[in-house]
Amino acid sequence: MDKFVSPQPERTALVPLPPDLYEVALDTDRPHDDEVFAPQRGAPGESQVNSAEIDRLVEAFFEAIERTHELVRDETCALLQFNAINFADFNRRKSICMLELGHIERAIHDHRRIPAAVRDRLVLRLDELGSALEENRDVLKMHLDAMRRVSSLISDMLQNFESDGTYVPPFNVIGR
Repeated sequence: MDKFVSPQPERTALVPLPPDLYEVALDTDRPHDDEVFAPQRGAPGESQVNSAEIDRLVEAFFEAIERTHELVRDETCALLQFNAINFADFNRRKSICMLELGHIERAIHDHRRIPAAVRDRLVLRLDELGSALEENRDVLKMHLDAMRRVSSLISDMLQNFESDGTYVPPFNVIGR
């Protein structure tokens, strides 16, 4: 019987995008950083992804951001409530979410084709996700630090217990 149980049922699943969009997302030859705004293939000025595909990808991006945010909130809340959780499961699910976000972002290619209001909403949601990830990191760090302290205490107690007292100063010398 597994004593570590996730507080919520598993909800993390990849967005079912058509194979042609995943092919675009997995194109590792695509330029990155500042070059991402340049048209990628085809005639000059023509973008690789059409407007309807951009709309579908943007919607998928919002859904993936929300799933990731929800998963991070679930883990953070479980940790703050001192619930036993399956860290490997949360880590796997967060990795899947981050991979999905990266694939969708790469598939969009030309961010200038996203309306400004939608871009602003995306930036806002990504900022909120970033804040949730920072809080999650801080809570995980707090738990890791506590586990290290407990481990150190246990180790010290075991060493003291196993000691025969040969190298320990007499009790009345300690206070001097």
